[in-house]
Amino acid sequence: MDELGTILGVWAHPDDETYLTAGLMARAVRNGSRVVCITATRGEGGSMDEEVWPPETMGEVRTAEMERSLQILGVSEHHWLDLPDIDMDTALPEEGYEKVRALVAEVRPDTILTFGPEGMTGHEAHRSVSHWSTRALLEVGKPGSRVLYATATPEWAEEFLPYWEPFEVFRPGTPPVTPREELAVELNLPQDLLAIKVDAILAHQSQVQAIFEAVGEEVWWREMSLEAFRLGAVLTTDCIALDVDQQTRGLLQTKPVYGGNARAVFTSSSFPQLATVRQKAMTALQPDPSRQAEIVNVPVKLDPAIARYRVIDRVKEKAEGIKLEDAKVVVCGGRGIGGPEGFKQLEQLAALLKGAVGATRPACDSGWAPANVQIGLTGRIVTPDVYIAVAVSGSSQHLAGCSGAKTMIAVNKDVEANIFKESRFGVVGDWKQVLPAFIEKAKELLAA
Repeated sequence: MDELGTILGVWAHPDDETYLTAGLMARAVRNGSRVVCITATRGEGGSMDEEVWPPETMGEVRTAEMERSLQILGVSEHHWLDLPDIDMDTALPEEGYEKVRALVAEVRPDTILTFGPEGMTGHEAHRSVSHWSTRALLEVGKPGSRVLYATATPEWAEEFLPYWEPFEVFRPGTPPVTPREELAVELNLPQDLLAIKVDAILAHQSQVQAIFEAVGEEVWWREMSLEAFRLGAVLTTDCIALDVDQQTRGLLQTKPVYGGNARAVFTSSSFPQLATVRQKAMTALQPDPSRQAEIVNVPVKLDPAIARYRVIDRVKEKAEGIKLEDAKVVVCGGRGIGGPEGFKQLEQLAALLKGAVGATRPACDSGWAPANVQIGLTGRIVTPDVYIAVAVSGSSQHLAGCSGAKTMIAVNKDVEANIFKESRFGVVGDWKQVLPAFIEKAKELLAA
């Protein structure tokens, strides 16, 4: 079987599939894989020369061309959606989505080949089928399946786009260009597959005859020799929470935005969905030696020339006592502490409980505590067994850094402070009176 497995191509017009995937399809058929092709329209709006190809006959002409082309490629499963082909600025009717969704559910492809969200030439119909394909895979696709988006490489665009300029096929800013090192598929067609592709694309005579004659056979063969796709996925980095939308199966990704002053939930219409999680944002499970995983070694060959960053030096942070992220007990001071002197009492309590001292952003910004102990969206994330918040109001930015604590204890003189809503235990009172009593009681209990 071909490494792409069962392939489903979803395209807007006759010839899209041949330009972009003829080699992939012919190879997959040759290797015994199932290949299914969907074409949204019959291309009746695409006359390149209205005298030679009258618009009123284009639907029939392009239907026949498509059938000949697929026959050359060996693709026997094809579905027309019979949506109207109007012009480049008109999106396809949304009724097409349900048809695509039904076929994705029926075919259960391993790989969907289609346009990227931006299309290939700026045609709105390209964007329509891209959105439908990605959404359908997310909703009814087979687990582990993926969508690949057609793209060009910088080298291809530099060499061949000038030949296309007289025909005004590509609008400004198109086609999408992806560096070769970021491609999921880069197929440089061998001569036998290239010959099949050229025959298949020339079967679309109404669309390619003028271009073929203008550029010549030698350029045409070179131009057709590359098929490139990028993975239809986006990465959300630095997440502090993950959840799953039970209706769409989409990943709900919460991360800091606006410089850490707010949290936003992101979703992606692409699949697979990728996210990285901030350190300590989640509590690790206890090790279970009965669970075994397959370890797959993947050799990676990276060209040092493509590196965009290089490490000049490494400076290890000097830390005294228990590291904040590893502490079982964290004592955190907020704006209400009033100055650096108050943090000495927090350090006394933390030492007594074999814990570490943290601080809110206002306290760090005021210079009362070092920046490396700041807890919150723009600081550290901690998940201790006990979190003691002293004179901390409980803003959402701060809570994003400590909400994973197993037990939260708050001390604040404002009974309406938001921190109490998140705390298991709370003391309403002036920390200057509460904390000394707290410390004395802790000493008494520890000595008993």
